[in-house]
Amino acid sequence: MSRTHTRLCLAAVAIAAGSGVSAYAQDAGPDYFFKLRGQAGLNGDMGLRNGMGMGAGANLKLGPGQLGLEFSYLYNPGKIFRADIPANTIGDTASNSVLTQKHQTNMVGVRASYSMPLQDGWSWQAGLGLYQTKARMETIGDFQAAATVDGTWTIVTEKTALAFQPFAGVSYQFPEAATLEFNLVYSTYKTPDVTPVFVPGAANYARVHPVFGDKTVSNLRLEINYVFHF
Repeated sequence: MSRTHTRLCLAAVAIAAGSGVSAYAQDAGPDYFFKLRGQAGLNGDMGLRNGMGMGAGANLKLGPGQLGLEFSYLYNPGKIFRADIPANTIGDTASNSVLTQKHQTNMVGVRASYSMPLQDGWSWQAGLGLYQTKARMETIGDFQAAATVDGTWTIVTEKTALAFQPFAGVSYQFPEAATLEFNLVYSTYKTPDVTPVFVPGAANYARVHPVFGDKTVSNLRLEINYVFHF
């Protein structure tokens, strides 16, 4: 019989005996898992607030607790928002001009955590996620103080960077080989940004043009993971 079959048999015996998931997770070698993840931001930044994704990995017994290693994917959908128009001498204002941005980010990386049991199926965990991000921004600018157009654009730009997500929380193990995790996560990474530059003496359509840079977005999130154990 293979080691995989042996592990599954031990898990089934543990469940049938009513001893819960923790017995096989601690005693039957690596505890392989798959996670469905949702994040709800307590605040938003640049239209970015929430996230959703998945992860897969294993928990390894280490001392009195477990070391968790995970490959992770996270998607951050953004909302379109109307950015402020800087003061200028041309006369472009929020009443006659528009500057919008919409951001979204794909994140692929790894997570490491350490957890220890508390009581009655509860445990605590803390860890850090390290991600490679691909942040995308769609921006529309339309500036028209008078009858002529000062500047206009519709542009998509992207930026890659590293992101860090420290987290900590608690989890509860069900007898049916599943765990529900609750974490507080701090998310921070860079996303593209656009700033309009005003040139009063230029010709039509050239009095306002975009300058691209980046901005660090950060927010605190409540994360919930539903974890399947194998």
